Amino acid sequence: MMVKIKFEFLPNEILFQCFQYLNAPDLFHSFNQLNSHFSTLIRNIPLYLNFFQMKKSLFHHFCQIILLNSEIKQKIIYLQLSNDATHGQIEHFLSLFSLNTFLNLRSLLLIDLNENNIKQVLSILPFLSNLYSFSFTGTNIETLEIISKSKLRMLTVRYLEFESASINQTTIIGITSLTITDSQLDNFKLFKLFGYSNIRKFRDE
Repeated sequence: MMVKIKFEFLPNEILFQCFQYLNAPDLFHSFNQLNSHFSTLIRNIPLYLNFFQMKKSLFHHFCQIILLNSEIKQKIIYLQLSNDATHGQIEHFLSLFSLNTFLNLRSLLLIDLNENNIKQVLSILPFLSNLYSFSFTGTNIETLEIISKSKLRMLTVRYLEFESASINQTTIIGITSLTITDSQLDNFKLFKLFGYSNIRKFRDE
């Protein structure tokens, strides 16, 4: 005989597994005011926040939710912001929140980053102690400048851009995965980079 169980009565462990496949705005839209159990639950699980090509009204709505519930910031482990088809989204988000208050952020992806945001992003990276993956497109930043200001393990950059003389074991020892999306590789620089690094995965797209 088939036993039917209502979704709301599933064990929390199973609900956690289901919720990790949902974008945080969708998760809150569906469950935030459904009942007290779900409202509490979604505030106590790791959150994946992806604003890519999200309508401006939905973007602003979820930003307001974060502003009114500051504890949500501590649950966000993945953040994707994009200026692609959503002009100024990155700058607007950074005007509302300082990334260094997202203490448990592990992965950060910035799409179509512009020059206005570079200094702010670089100044924040050293304070994101749990950040291990950083990826961006758009305006380029010198590769070693990113690495030296963070504790990254995974890095995706547009160009492999650095001065050969500036490479040393201290600046790049932490990186284990490097992806370059648009680069004309200098073999000498590349050889020197690998000689000082622990890179186990490299991809040139």
